[in-house]
Amino acid sequence: MQGKLNIFQRAVLAWNKIHPYNAVNIVRIPRPLDPARLENTINSYLENKGLTGLKIDHYKDKYHYYGGPANVQVKIVTSQDDPVQRITEEVREQLNTPFNDKSAMTPFRFFAIRQDNSFYLGLVYFHLIAGDDSVIYLLKSITDNYMNRKRVDSGTLDRYSKTYRKLLPFSFRHITGWLLTLRNQVSGVRRSFRAGYSNQINHDNGFSFFTIDSPQFKSLVETARHWDITVNDMFLSLLLMSLAPLAKKRENSKRRKNLSVASIANIRQDLSVTSPRTFGIFLGYFSVTHPVPAGATLEQIAKNVGEQTKIIKKYKISLRSIIDQFFSLKLMSLLTPERQMTFYSKYYPLWAGITNVNLKTYWDPAEEDDTFDYIRAVSTGPVSPLIFSLTTVRDKLNIGVSYRINIYSKNEIDIIINNFSKLIESACVASK
Repeated sequence: MQGKLNIFQRAVLAWNKIHPYNAVNIVRIPRPLDPARLENTINSYLENKGLTGLKIDHYKDKYHYYGGPANVQVKIVTSQDDPVQRITEEVREQLNTPFNDKSAMTPFRFFAIRQDNSFYLGLVYFHLIAGDDSVIYLLKSITDNYMNRKRVDSGTLDRYSKTYRKLLPFSFRHITGWLLTLRNQVSGVRRSFRAGYSNQINHDNGFSFFTIDSPQFKSLVETARHWDITVNDMFLSLLLMSLAPLAKKRENSKRRKNLSVASIANIRQDLSVTSPRTFGIFLGYFSVTHPVPAGATLEQIAKNVGEQTKIIKKYKISLRSIIDQFFSLKLMSLLTPERQMTFYSKYYPLWAGITNVNLKTYWDPAEEDDTFDYIRAVSTGPVSPLIFSLTTVRDKLNIGVSYRINIYSKNEIDIIINNFSKLIESACVASK
C-alpha cells in the first residue's frame, strides 16, 4: 500500500460506516450529449491518470490505486423544461448511495442530464479521495477532453499525499493560541443548544438548491466590506439568523441558549500543498457561536462573528481541528456503533455548516460561454446535520443544501432558505 490516510481521511472512513460520505460536483457543458463519447472520454482519462482500482486497507489506514479499467457507465437522465428538479432528485439519490470500499473500485460515478443542445455532467466521488479543489480540476480536464479543447491537461497527478503529521506546521505562537482559546471553545460548545433528532439511526440526506443572483450577491459583498467583515463571516451570520426561528426552545433552556455553526476551511496553503493535482483531503474547520437574541440585527451578529473569526484566523484554529479530530477518532473507537452515531451531536452540537468555493480560483468562468454553470453538494455526515455548499460562479452564488432528514423536514429547509434569501435582500437594501 503506497498511501497513508491522514486524520481527516480516517474520519471520513469512520463516518462512511454510519452513512455514505459522498460529494457531487456538476458542470453545464454547452455541447450536445453523446453518451458513447462521454463514457470513452471519462474512462480514458481516469485510466490514464491512474485513478482506478482503489483499494483501502481498513486496518492499517492505507490505500493504493492498482489501476486497470475504469468501467464507468454514465447514468443518462432526461430532464423536462427545468433541469433543477432532476438535478435535485439525482443529487439526493447519489448522496445516499454508497461506494463499495471493501474491494478495489473506481471511486467515481457520473450522470448526465440531457437538454436540447447541452447537458449537465455530474461527478459523484467517494469524499475520502479528494476535496473540491482536486475534483474541480479533474472535472475541468474531462470537460476539455470532451470538447476537444487545445488546453487539455497532460500532467501527472499526485495520488498519494503526505499525512498531516508530516505537513502540519507547528509554531509556538499558534500552539499558545490554541491553548488560550480552548477554554472559550469548550464553553461555547457547552452552552450551545442541540438540534432535535427524531431518529438517531436514519442518517439519510435530503437535498435542495437555490441561487443568489448577481445584483444581490454583488451588493452583499459590498455590505460585508462596509461592515469590515469577510464574505464568509456574512454567510455564517446569515445561517445563524436563518436557523434561529427553528430553535426557539433554547429560550427555555437554563444553560444552552447559543447556536453554533461551522465553516469547513481549505487548509492546503497552510500545509504547503499548493497544487490541485495533489489528491487527498486538506480540510479543517472552525465554529462560531451566538445566542441570536430576538431583535438582534444581521449587522450586530455579523460584527460579532467577525470578531470571533479574527481570533480564529490569528491563531489558525482551523489547523487545531486536525488535533480535535484525532482525539475524536480515538474516543469513537471505544464506543459501540450505536453510541458512535450520537457522539458528535452530543459533544459538538452544531446546527449547520458551510463550505465555500469561489470557482474562479480553479476554473475561470470567463473562459466559458454565458450559459456556464456549476453546482456542488456534500453528504452531511454525523458532525453537521445541514451543509450549505456555496459556489461563486462569475457574480452569482449557487447554494446546494444537503440536510439530515431525521432533523430537518423539507418544509423547515424551505423556511431556512427563505429566511436566508430575505436576510440577504434586507441587508442589501439597508446598505444602500
